[in-house]
Amino acid sequence: MAKLDLMVGETPNVPRIFRIGFGAKAQARAMMEPILDWPTERVVMAHGAPVFGDGQALLRRTFDWLF
Repeated sequence: MAKLDLMVGETPNVPRIFRIGFGAKAQARAMMEPILDWPTERVVMAHGAPVFGDGQALLRRTFDWLF
């Protein structure tokens, strides 16, 4: 199920149902902007393999739907 909903794979993503039903995008953008500026190298996710390099780029790709 996670694979079909793009939660795992080369570029993990936020589940489609969350993206479709998300109504507070402006508030979420305001909260995500400072996080996306953090010097992130590693990302550990609930679904999928950990990312050990360039975590900031992964976060930006994962949350691009929000912007």
